[in-house]
Amino acid sequence: QAQETQDWSRQIGILGCIRLHYTSTEPLTPGELNGTDVEDMPPAILYKVVVEYRSLPATGNQQAVQAEELSMLSFGGSVDDDVKYGALASLYDECAKYVLEIYSVRGKKYKFDLMDATLSNGQVPRLPSTSEQDPFVKSLCVTVTDHSSMLQQQDQKYAITRMHLTLEGKVRKPMKELPPMDFMARNIATSFRCLDPENRLTATALPSGHTLLLDPSMQGQIYVNGRFITSWGQDPRIGSHGVALFGMDLHSIPVWSGKIVDFEALKVAYGQLWHEILIDARLFDLNIATRLLNRLVSGKDGIEDEEEESYDDQQDSVNVNVDCLETQVLATPKYDL
Repeated sequence: QAQETQDWSRQIGILGCIRLHYTSTEPLTPGELNGTDVEDMPPAILYKVVVEYRSLPATGNQQAVQAEELSMLSFGGSVDDDVKYGALASLYDECAKYVLEIYSVRGKKYKFDLMDATLSNGQVPRLPSTSEQDPFVKSLCVTVTDHSSMLQQQDQKYAITRMHLTLEGKVRKPMKELPPMDFMARNIATSFRCLDPENRLTATALPSGHTLLLDPSMQGQIYVNGRFITSWGQDPRIGSHGVALFGMDLHSIPVWSGKIVDFEALKVAYGQLWHEILIDARLFDLNIATRLLNRLVSGKDGIEDEEEESYDDQQDSVNVNVDCLETQVLATPKYDL
């Protein structure tokens, strides 16, 4: 209730707000609500997600409204594809069915739902499983209606776009088998670097603006514009022949439906990042060159005493006997910009 009464949009520097609404079978204690006491926590179900973020205000141009509708109703090439694919994933969620509603700043509400063909007696018709095409299978239904948007103050240069992801129908699993209440929050925090609760060490290259993630726990993690995409060396589509000793947060890298489509462009950007960082006097105190050399030699930031390093620690080290991504972009002239 306190979060509902706070107007985050009046606070400078906050671009958006995500609210996760849960209901449980029993009242929750303060420790269970803040995540400090989750051992005997009763099951909880996520019944609504509210996402709000700043957008440019509507201009009143009717052509812009029509263009927005065509963009929302199309798949492929639209800037909203990630949102719509996320809606499809939620409709097929194994725990429950969710329906997505997008309230745009131009006064239109877009509702994405997955509809069943149902007879008057409640029966859902199905063809035999041997049939290649079933006309009765679920189909994506998009409904466009008007909604009354909040009036913006004259001194505001932005509007608020709202998204509601609402539970519909019964839960598909027993309550005891549902994910813990912090499951969604943890996944959101790991997907967006700006929401990481830990202040991890980073270095930003100039003038490119790419960011090198120095924390050992971020090794191989690839972010594009602050959003986690994949891990180098763990993704079977890329990097299966080697490892990456550092993480990276790049921009201007082509991404399609949450996937990088040009990994040569990624290597070029990563090579540019390293060439700028290694000659930047501002970053002298971070000892980045020393970190790079130590990870190339031992897979760690520092050379530890062999007597103090346990066998388990050696097993967890990065395999430095294989060609790493840093070696590829620093040693090959094609990535030297």
